[in-house]
Amino acid sequence: MAMPSTASCCFASSSPHVRPRPLRLRLLLTHTTITSSPARIRLVSRNPLRRSFSSSEPAPGVAGDEGGYVDREVEEDRDERYGFEMEVRKLPGKKNRRLVRARVRVGAPLQAVWATLTDYEGLAGFIPGLSECRLLHQDKAFARLYQVGEQDLALGFKFNAKGTIDCYEGEMELLPESRARRREIDFNMVDGDFKVFQGKWSVQEVDDATEGGEISSGQEFQTTLSYVVELEPKLWVPVRLLEGRICKEIKTNLICIREEAEKVQRLLDEVREQYLTLGLKFNAKGAIECYKGEMEVLLESRARCRETAFNMIDGDFKVFQGKWSVQEVDATTDEGGEVPISQEFQTMLSYVVELEPKLWVPVRLLEGRICKEIKTNLVCIREEAERVQRLQGG
Repeated sequence: MAMPSTASCCFASSSPHVRPRPLRLRLLLTHTTITSSPARIRLVSRNPLRRSFSSSEPAPGVAGDEGGYVDREVEEDRDERYGFEMEVRKLPGKKNRRLVRARVRVGAPLQAVWATLTDYEGLAGFIPGLSECRLLHQDKAFARLYQVGEQDLALGFKFNAKGTIDCYEGEMELLPESRARRREIDFNMVDGDFKVFQGKWSVQEVDDATEGGEISSGQEFQTTLSYVVELEPKLWVPVRLLEGRICKEIKTNLICIREEAEKVQRLLDEVREQYLTLGLKFNAKGAIECYKGEMEVLLESRARCRETAFNMIDGDFKVFQGKWSVQEVDATTDEGGEVPISQEFQTMLSYVVELEPKLWVPVRLLEGRICKEIKTNLVCIREEAERVQRLQGG
């Protein structure tokens, strides 16, 4: 996420020459079933994004939100060209602290916006005020970033702000009342030039424009990117001196993220049209090494298991690695270990693969076809194995 050089967090502008980073897909398959969702989904019945910042209700999940906003000074900014709105509040009893809430419309689906937000190592490429962004650590749904922001001031001077920011990626939420879905990233500066710098990114998309989960070229998306941050500089920097510049950078950040996400979606549309509409074929090739494991006996489940690990060492995928696993429950074998004819087998064939195409192929385009092929592969292996068993039995 990008920190403002004067102090914005998480992000800032877009460079037209930066290519979107591919997403990594992890698939887990058993028999003919397939699961390819990058995040679990939970139902939420509360209302989605508020329609107006004029409400006195505070943004959820940000420290200092409890209590009303009575007698607080509020400044607002709107730009209808981008569907942009921003509100800045002074918090009572905290003269050097501000609460900023902003949002912008995006002409791209939630997936494209999310991919842009979580392109942590590529943020500095499309955020103008972010001179450095290093990924210090990444785990499932967590990333720790070190960022340095820089701004040109009058008379040739530069202002720098740096910090270590922890980002927590939320699961996908379904909002049945508004027929929408939402995903959020909470962030917090754990070390840096701000005494307080914490908040949330939120991406929400209304799903009534999609059908069966498919995204058509030229589709009008109803996606909103929202940003909430509570900030307070260290004592030696009065926030009133930075407030205007911070707000300007936050606006720039949201608009640039919007432009980058829309650029990603346009690229997907162009590639999809080239490969699918014109009936062209996509071929993938590679050299794959396989490592056969020994037979394992699982005493607790009275089963045995054998696995084959594989890894693409050269080919059209940047990452393509995983394993095949065959497990059989031995409860129906006779005392001598022989398999009776017409026995009902309790055998499970499983497949796990982690893959990432080379940069020139967006994984979003290939995901559906890859999943379809993997399902076909498992079903065909199942049928062939059953045919072999029938021949042996005959």
